[in-house]
Amino acid sequence: MFLLLGMVSPLAFTSCVAPQPEIEITLVMDYSKIMQAINATNKSLTEKLSLIETALKNGFDENKTRQALLKQAVESLGGTMEEKLAAIESAVKSQTTSLETKLGLIQASVDAGFVDTQTQQGLLKQAIESLGGTMEEKLAAVETAIKSQTTSLETKIALVETAVKEGFADTKTQQGLLKQAIESLGGTMEEKLAAIETVLKSQTTDLGTKLAIVETAVKEGVADSKTQQGLLKQAIESLEGTQAEKLAKIEQAIASQTADLTTKLAAIETAVASGAADETAALALLQTAVEAIPASLTSLDTDLSAKIAEVVTAIAAVNTNLTTGSVATALSNILDAISNQTDYTEILTAILKALKDLAPEEINSQSVRAVSD
Repeated sequence: MFLLLGMVSPLAFTSCVAPQPEIEITLVMDYSKIMQAINATNKSLTEKLSLIETALKNGFDENKTRQALLKQAVESLGGTMEEKLAAIESAVKSQTTSLETKLGLIQASVDAGFVDTQTQQGLLKQAIESLGGTMEEKLAAVETAIKSQTTSLETKIALVETAVKEGFADTKTQQGLLKQAIESLGGTMEEKLAAIETVLKSQTTDLGTKLAIVETAVKEGVADSKTQQGLLKQAIESLEGTQAEKLAKIEQAIASQTADLTTKLAAIETAVASGAADETAALALLQTAVEAIPASLTSLDTDLSAKIAEVVTAIAAVNTNLTTGSVATALSNILDAISNQTDYTEILTAILKALKDLAPEEINSQSVRAVSD
């Protein structure tokens, strides 16, 4: 009996002190095997993605490794362009790969030139649709992908827009996702700002979302009020099409619920300064912005509803008394007056004052008629 214990004891002691160097050696060996598997022609893209996710779970540096391996996986695809795209679509639709990895795959496919903007949007839609579980679980998967350090801000923003279009996120949730996307940016303040500028200059994001991105960047301290003007200018200048088409896109963004009234007013001023909107169009945009104030606010505050009606009446009066440059000056005065102001009633009061300065007699006479009626 004592002899057996003496033999067992050293063996048990050896197994306790030996594992650490063996684990380190295994990780080095695994990386080499993963690279071989990724380059193999007898494995599907979905199988390769599974290997990549396993490697990340086993201790590889996620930020440095994931996108490099995904890039290699995309480059390893053989066949025609249609066959490569079919393989990517199959992997994006699979239930075995995380949304975070799928997002990285889509970006790697774009970077490799296999996927254009329109195809990217389709792949993001398929990736969202492939999510299982409850709505809360789907949203959690989107949030995890947004917080990732491995994909570009542009790709994350495209995912957020797709989530909204597919009904997984409302306006309030969208704002939270955009905040997470901005917060996920690494590097210096200059590098973060450069990533935001790339998105604003792109053709893959609509103007309403761009306004929300600028607003979030200001709130998160990545951009100040001076930088905001430059960012809005880039967003407006990124618009393509005829003058009428550009103006329609601006109007759509101003009518949306993605940004607050202050950001919209700054965007209107930028549109005028850049020549995208003339004086008459600017007044129409101003009215659109005011009328787009959420019903959730006006239903709780009858004074706010009355103030909106008063501003709309004033805009109609000003329209008959326009002079060149007057609206641009008024917008500038409004923005100066509402700096750091968040109360909508106070903002509307500042707008009304600027409008009265443009056409005091017409507005005052209309106010008198409104009271007598």
